[in-house]
Amino acid sequence: MKTKGELLAELDPILAEGETFSYQQGIGYVFIAPKDNAKCQYWLSRTIAFLESFLPASSYQLTEASRLAKGSHRQGGYLKDDLDAFRGHLRFVRDAVDSGLLRSMQHEVTAADFSDFLSHARHYHSEGKKMEASVIAAAVFENAIKRLGEIHGVDDTTKLDSTINALKSGGVFNSTEAKRLRYFAGIRNAALHASWNEFDVGAVGDLIDGVERLLSDLAKTP
Repeated sequence: MKTKGELLAELDPILAEGETFSYQQGIGYVFIAPKDNAKCQYWLSRTIAFLESFLPASSYQLTEASRLAKGSHRQGGYLKDDLDAFRGHLRFVRDAVDSGLLRSMQHEVTAADFSDFLSHARHYHSEGKKMEASVIAAAVFENAIKRLGEIHGVDDTTKLDSTINALKSGGVFNSTEAKRLRYFAGIRNAALHASWNEFDVGAVGDLIDGVERLLSDLAKTP
């Protein structure tokens, strides 16, 4: 297995290359310039192959990167907003590697590990980096809800809304708490679909605060 230094030595140039594309204005959207389409496709494929070299196939970090990469190509080309989301997720992976969280990414993630991830979201939020902060906080939120669902015997935790409803029905959350969790789920959905105009940096702060409370509940759960 590669060391942290070896992974960063490969990952940093990949991140730098992702900032070199040219763009052009489309009808209501900004796309990668056609001359860079092939370069962008190669970069996305290379990046996914690199992540596959050290992350398990079932890991959230890899599956989410693959989803974002596949969704970045729309009618009209590669959409800048989608690539921004992919780059934000890649920076999240880079921070996790640099912070020594690689083992947690490759194995089971604990409540304490979630808190470490969330600290990166709070750092980005303090700098006004809405995209990066929201992508990380959304990932931690989804994982925390699923983990609580599994602990409390929810049969199917694949859908966030239904898991929240099941936890409410089971008395884990009251109606007010469940309503707020659905608000967070809406931010999560917008962030992971690169719908940046649907929320502001203040909403990301709400999400981070809410996830911290969830992690506290998760840490206390037997």
